[in-house]
Amino acid sequence: MLASATAISAADAPAAPHVTEVIVVDVGGGMQKFQELAKRVDAISKQLHVGGTVRYHLATWAGEGAGRVIVTVEYPSLTALADSSAKMNASPEFRKWQADAQASGIKVLSESLVTELKF
Repeated sequence: MLASATAISAADAPAAPHVTEVIVVDVGGGMQKFQELAKRVDAISKQLHVGGTVRYHLATWAGEGAGRVIVTVEYPSLTALADSSAKMNASPEFRKWQADAQASGIKVLSESLVTELKF
């Protein structure tokens, strides 16, 4: 009886928190190049069916951070993020994109993983 009273069904278990990758980018004067790179990597992601919801934000009122681009990619779980990363890293197209992005002069200033605090 105690086991049945304390057992948690899958429906009652807390959901894994969504995980968001946050990338802050200094595009300098290369916004057009950044947009081209963003479209390419989005197409690669869709082709590989990696999931994740991508959003692009421009810091407009951010002091010294004004003009930076913040890219967020939300995943339903850490497992989904790991699966996405594995697929992308195995892709020759993505490795070519990485080389092109690095050669573009656009600088990644920071990368973070965050989860939502629920109060």
